[in-house]
Amino acid sequence: MFAGFLLTLMLASPPDAQPGEVLFEEGRNYFISGDFSDLVEVKGTIYAASGFGLTIVPADLSTQEHIPTPHYSRKIALAGKQVYLGEGNRITEFKISTRGTQMLTAYPVEGKVTALAARKDLLAGGTDSAKIVIFSQGKESKLLGAIDAPGAVQDLFIYHEFLYAACGRGGVAIIELGENPSIVRTLDVPGAQALTVAEDLLFVATAAADILSFSLADPSSPHQKKGFSSGSEVVSLAYYDKHLYAAQGYQGYSIFDLEGERVETAEPFRQGDVTCILPTKEGVFLALRERGMVRLEGSMPQELSVTARLQQNSHSVHTSQSGAFWAVARDRDGASIGRLLEGEECVTWGHAEPAPKRAAGVLLSGTYLYVADADRGASIFNLKTFPFAERKFDLNQPGTPQRFALSGDLIFLAAGDRGLRVLWICSCGPLQQRVALQGIKAVDVAAKDSIVYVADPDSGLRVMAVRNKNQEIHELSIYPGAISPQALLLERDLLYVADSIGAVVVLDISEAKNPRQLSFAFIETQPYGMALVDSTLYVACGEDGVLPIDVSDPSSPVVGEFIETPGKALAVAASGKYLGVADYTSWMLIPVD
Repeated sequence: MFAGFLLTLMLASPPDAQPGEVLFEEGRNYFISGDFSDLVEVKGTIYAASGFGLTIVPADLSTQEHIPTPHYSRKIALAGKQVYLGEGNRITEFKISTRGTQMLTAYPVEGKVTALAARKDLLAGGTDSAKIVIFSQGKESKLLGAIDAPGAVQDLFIYHEFLYAACGRGGVAIIELGENPSIVRTLDVPGAQALTVAEDLLFVATAAADILSFSLADPSSPHQKKGFSSGSEVVSLAYYDKHLYAAQGYQGYSIFDLEGERVETAEPFRQGDVTCILPTKEGVFLALRERGMVRLEGSMPQELSVTARLQQNSHSVHTSQSGAFWAVARDRDGASIGRLLEGEECVTWGHAEPAPKRAAGVLLSGTYLYVADADRGASIFNLKTFPFAERKFDLNQPGTPQRFALSGDLIFLAAGDRGLRVLWICSCGPLQQRVALQGIKAVDVAAKDSIVYVADPDSGLRVMAVRNKNQEIHELSIYPGAISPQALLLERDLLYVADSIGAVVVLDISEAKNPRQLSFAFIETQPYGMALVDSTLYVACGEDGVLPIDVSDPSSPVVGEFIETPGKALAVAASGKYLGVADYTSWMLIPVD
């Protein structure tokens, strides 16, 4: 159905590329949003493991370049001109050069990569399945050893000819490197989860909010010198210029001298989840998970303050298409509208104004954009003023509005735990609420004339009817063939139901009140959203990507092969030539082959 658009990535955008866009061999990726968890620095450039990708930024945090990856990246390591990214169950090697950063190869491992360490001749990776793999590096790479660790590996550090591994409840494993690496000793440090070496001391942070120091006079047999409290759990340790820096999640960060004395006047950074701290001569950098990155500067560690911020885009969570327009719900970044005209290669982007506070769902119909704002309610924007779509009507609604369906002059709004809302719009005034049906959970909705279908993941597919000149809504039945519906797609007399148990159900609704099952296909992964192109149903399946299903015979669907996307595919929309995928870390436009 598609060419392998993930095979070739271009880091530097070509002249016709738009800001915030990465060009693939067979598609474009917009609104890239990372999930920062680990940082390294070389010659004033910061490299970050950023969720589904590798992000590269200068020290002033003025710009960013992003290489999407098909698997979630948690860890990063640097050795010379090589950058290693731990993503999913593989370690990907990149080369830094004047032509940009290029992917070289990937090393498969057993389990998810949770720790990395590297030097010019050596690469080590640790996994959540308690494995440590060690590769030699040079003209030819080879596996030197695959070691069973005493626990899930949390962190790694190479010191001289030894590798230290923080293994949670299993303590700290000491591995002697060489042609046949092996564990020579294990330190009894329960809950070991972060470590670093400062001069001749090994520091180990534990889940009990302690930091222990060990003398490395004999690297094969460290002995404990002292311990001190970090105040809260430490997720990352780093050493620079006689000080120890500790990242402490939502508790901010701490700075200690090598004797364990806290720099008292250093204030905790409470503007995000601090997942990594990187002290350099350019400043101190904090990775803030979903909130990007900041640089701290000061003449002394106790005088640090924020001098630059890399503001990360919010995630792309839903998408819709109609005519020449595409819409993307981007959570805290509001709703974006793109126009792709016949014969054009690029999308011209605009946005809804005023920006929705938390756009969770979008629907395009005619010249209007409907936005479900999880913080505000339901809003309607006029596309005639594109690129700035002006808000025409809105209505505050309780709950967390997520999805829309239209039928005549009625708007059906799935409002999460607060049930179903029926709104009415007329040319003489703003939106009005006709009826609210509470006591149910509504995550998606579809409507055919006066019959409404509601996806309630707790109870099933609810079949309802609008009666008495649109003043009342009554439940007719709960269709038993959908256990935990997640998303709905209505196409003429067919209703497609994505069931979170890992199935897609096709229903005949020619007799709207009485759905009749035509097929039930297990896809063995959780579906989130659907789109239809001709006789192919495309299902957004989270980290597995997008799954095409041939429904030319709705009673006998044929499941195809997954199409990988860089992130977590949550929604998909389609025109005759393109798919638009909201995959959490970005929004992608992919041509249909």
